[in-house]
Amino acid sequence: MQLVRDIYAAKRAAGKPVISFEFFPPKTDEGDRALLEKTIPTLKQTRPDYCSVTYGAGGGTREKTLMIVDRIQKEQGLVAVAHLTCVCSTKDEIRALLGQIQALGVRNVLALAASSRSHPADSSFPASSSSSSATSTSSASASPVSLKDTSRAKRASSWIGNT
Repeated sequence: MQLVRDIYAAKRAAGKPVISFEFFPPKTDEGDRALLEKTIPTLKQTRPDYCSVTYGAGGGTREKTLMIVDRIQKEQGLVAVAHLTCVCSTKDEIRALLGQIQALGVRNVLALAASSRSHPADSSFPASSSSSSATSTSSASASPVSLKDTSRAKRASSWIGNT
């Protein structure tokens, strides 16, 4: 699969906009079927450059996010981005999740680091005490691309890139 950063570079060079869709995992099996069997195939006709799939704060829908990203890539042949919320996660938990993401062949990850009322169990997490920020990292190359240029985003991307 193509890297999102390369999509942006090519579109920028061509003077064209990047078109993407973002999905939040449905709460029910019926919602999953509708998203995967109706909504995404219909939206695919618009030829988006990529799709991203979020998950709830603290990773509440993590498994569903990965399942949907996997199916978008394999069944629809679209570039997909998996969100990775790092709040309340230890380095080991994030390493394990990145291993799952890589095993699925997902090459695009949007890593979100944000504060929460309860701090992560591993206080060495670099983004444990501020507002949200985002970085995009290719799990294949671990080369981050900052989407919001803040010191917190830089620390989070550096930390994830070194796992």
